[in-house]
Amino acid sequence: MSAEQKAKISKARMGRKLSQATKDKMSKPKTAEHCSNIAKSQVLDNSTNYNTLHNRVRKLRGTPSKCEHCGTTDKRVYHWSNKDHVDYQNMDNYQRLCVPCHKKYDREKGLI
Repeated sequence: MSAEQKAKISKARMGRKLSQATKDKMSKPKTAEHCSNIAKSQVLDNSTNYNTLHNRVRKLRGTPSKCEHCGTTDKRVYHWSNKDHVDYQNMDNYQRLCVPCHKKYDREKGLI
């Protein structure tokens, strides 16, 4: 965003007060059941933090910079994608995908 856009947003939000309920919601981490791409029926227990899983993969396997499907190394966003969407704890069960390939992979598997 440009500095001008940031200033407009800041000015528009000035003086707004958040309710205590909203503050409480914002302070809680998202669990797997709140994420649309993980079904509640899957093996994750509800106390597992979705972001924690991805942070663990990134810490152990690094930040992806190449897509394993199309092979691109262009300046893009790359995700760690779970291959079978069952075993989230196994770090070898993740693949590096660019966003278009990640969406295509999940669509083919019927996950989105």
